[in-house]
Amino acid sequence: MQALTVLGMKIRNLNLPKEMITAIQTGLLRRDVGSWQLKTDCDSYGYLLETELGEFYESEQPIINATKQLSSDFVIDGVYGVYGDGSLPDYPGAIQDITDFRYIICFGSSGDGAPFCLDYRSSIEDPSVIWWDDINRRERKKIICEKIEEFYEASIAYTNACDQLITDIQRMTYRCESGYYTNDPAAYALFEQSISKMEMLHGLYFQRIDFDSEDFAIDKMPLIWAANSGELARKTVNSDEVYKKSRDHIKSSSDRLSGLCKELMHKHMI
Repeated sequence: MQALTVLGMKIRNLNLPKEMITAIQTGLLRRDVGSWQLKTDCDSYGYLLETELGEFYESEQPIINATKQLSSDFVIDGVYGVYGDGSLPDYPGAIQDITDFRYIICFGSSGDGAPFCLDYRSSIEDPSVIWWDDINRRERKKIICEKIEEFYEASIAYTNACDQLITDIQRMTYRCESGYYTNDPAAYALFEQSISKMEMLHGLYFQRIDFDSEDFAIDKMPLIWAANSGELARKTVNSDEVYKKSRDHIKSSSDRLSGLCKELMHKHMI
């Protein structure tokens, strides 16, 4: 094993903490089997931290190799590196994704291979310790892909429900003897459910896209109100005009929702 000295130990011209050098020299963190459990299940800020130190690098070359590998393992891919606008991922203890590794030194990894690193960006003399939860990163991308697919399916369900509601009025499928119209309960339920689904996905996962559920409300199709309220039967509205406005809304909504889905797929490189 390569000998290390307290006075001369530098990686990328950054001094390793004396406590780490002492651990390397004394073999304090050397284990042939198993992992080192953390002293507490919380990080320095009191957030839950469920991991362990699986491997601690005890010589200079493994530290250098692992540090170089960071720039290959963590690249801007539409999931990692998207929090560069000052916002943070929505889980406790998260920091912005690091894409500049000049002041990051990898000194070990957890049992699942996620790296432990020293972060010198805020202080050259007093680095903080960070842990890249790589498993969560991969799972997050999988989840995001699934949620984009759910948003797309909800958008298709929305336009189909709109079309069905308007077509029923055009064909007088649910016209009563009084001249009033009712809506197909299944189509109307699908209409409401699809909007609620898109609204939920937008709020939880895709807050940065331009989506407002009010833009897709039932009142955007005036033909439905005219039919349900009896205005169509009393001929107090221009039936051709409200029909055209309603059809235009369906077309513009379909185009807009399709565009949002394409934006999400492009942003997350799917």
